[in-house]
Amino acid sequence: LMILVSRVNAQNDQVLNYKWSLAQNYEAAGQLDKAEPLYRELYLQQSWNFQYFESLNRIYISQKKYNESLQLIESKIKSTPLDPGLYGILGTTYYLMDNLQKANEAWDNGIATNPNSSTTYRIIANAAIENRAFNKAIELLNEGKKKSDDAYIFSIDLANIYAINMNFEKAAAELCELILVHPEQAGLVRSRISSFITRPTAAEQTIKAIKNFADDHKTADVLDLLAFTYQQTGKNDEAFEIVEQVEKNLRGNGTSMFVFAQTLFDQKQFDVSAKAFKYILDNYPKSDFISAARINYAKSIEQSLNQKSDSINAGWKPLIIKQKIFQDKYSEVIQSYNSFIRKEATSAYTAEAYFRVGEIYRTRLFLPESADSVYSIIKKSFSLTFQAAQSNLASGKIACEKKSFPKARNEFSEAINRRPDQGILAEAQYYLARIEFWEGNYLQAINQLKETTRNLSNDFSNDALELNFLINIARKDSLNLLKYANADFLLLQNNLEQAATEFKTLADNDNLFIINQFAKIKLAEIFLSRDNFFSAAQLLESIIKDENASIFADKCTFLLGLTYFYGLRDIPKSIETFQKILEKFPNSIYFDRARDELNSIQTKNV
Repeated sequence: LMILVSRVNAQNDQVLNYKWSLAQNYEAAGQLDKAEPLYRELYLQQSWNFQYFESLNRIYISQKKYNESLQLIESKIKSTPLDPGLYGILGTTYYLMDNLQKANEAWDNGIATNPNSSTTYRIIANAAIENRAFNKAIELLNEGKKKSDDAYIFSIDLANIYAINMNFEKAAAELCELILVHPEQAGLVRSRISSFITRPTAAEQTIKAIKNFADDHKTADVLDLLAFTYQQTGKNDEAFEIVEQVEKNLRGNGTSMFVFAQTLFDQKQFDVSAKAFKYILDNYPKSDFISAARINYAKSIEQSLNQKSDSINAGWKPLIIKQKIFQDKYSEVIQSYNSFIRKEATSAYTAEAYFRVGEIYRTRLFLPESADSVYSIIKKSFSLTFQAAQSNLASGKIACEKKSFPKARNEFSEAINRRPDQGILAEAQYYLARIEFWEGNYLQAINQLKETTRNLSNDFSNDALELNFLINIARKDSLNLLKYANADFLLLQNNLEQAATEFKTLADNDNLFIINQFAKIKLAEIFLSRDNFFSAAQLLESIIKDENASIFADKCTFLLGLTYFYGLRDIPKSIETFQKILEKFPNSIYFDRARDELNSIQTKNV
């Protein structure tokens, strides 16, 4: 008998599962009239099964059979009158019927099932939130918050609702209350503020709320939140004043200022980061952060100068004409690094200080011999550091410009042998391939390029792929390929005038097929470097329209967008051009850069 009963139950379960699956398929297909009787039958057979109940009610709601829904829910409530979730569902049906009074009554009755439980308030509040009955949800959450020993969950939900309704002042106030009681939730609070701070009026309201809260609760965590909010809105000087206040009155060990300075440095806000690092040097000379602060102060000044120099030199251009700018100021930065080296000869940052000096000599003051002498010190005295591989790479580039290819090969090989990170490794391999290319050793260049493209995530993989493509397609025409290689080397030596002549000869010869397309792009880049924006735009547009040059379409479109925005100052055209990249080249390496440029344009032209 037991076996027989077991078999009957198993068969019954199979039938129910079949009907359940069939009903779901009907519902997914939009055939609600066929799904409804199946769900009803299932529920009648197992009224305790909440899935069946929920599905049947969903079908009623989807068909706007609200009376049937009410009858179903009320009958369920009679069997389990203390389940607050049922009252939440009942309120939803009334709300969908536009009977707000009855909906509120149902939700209030749900709270009455267990008014001392925070879970009850959250269940009913969530039902109100799902129906966007935000005022009711706020009322319920505030009630629950008053009765709860820990208002953490309620503050988060309230902040979310206030933010949805553009009441950022109240949202920020809730988050301040949360961080006051739970300072360990600072990361979550900052994340919530970041999610809405850029919306209209959000910055003003948020700062106002946190300032008001900080007036009554001058804790380090609240003030840190205010400083963070100032940073998020670009008010870094105001943020500095708050962090300074924290250091003077609360913490006083330099930690807050160092974290603040490092964050600004990472965000490329170098002027204020320099001020923050200087504050540590002046006020906490015995701090554990003093060495890092000293070198980062010099790096902040250097990078600030670099930003100004690149702005003058138009850093957006693919090719930049070398010209010395801010020579005296860069000399002062070198003195700062040298001062660091004298004071902290055994510091972990000493090799980095040397390398920064070498880079200023090489890339800003254009004194390659001075740079090389500094790199030699690093390679000899700090051979196990990351900067040793960087120095080999930089020395190799200097040797290339002098056409000292044996020395360059040795330097790049040494960089590779030091087992550097993927960035240095790929760049060294790419330069070794270019040397073979410049010397006309095309097979060796191809083999070396294979090494460069083993990891396609590095910054040189696309350049390596382009060069590999050019050599493979055009190496049978070795004479013209050598002309292109010579012109490319002239660019490395910053001999733009002679390079332009060589590239134009190749670009004007339509019989060269691929070589002339490569030459046209290089010629356009030279036009841009000389501020000849109209010629560059015309040339880029011609390449984009040429079906034979489709592999360069995304690159040329991106360059054209830059030309329109920075060169010709044609904002609508630049926006249109960058949008083409997003529409036509979703897998391009220029996709993210085009999106960033669009965001930058919109920010600058608000």
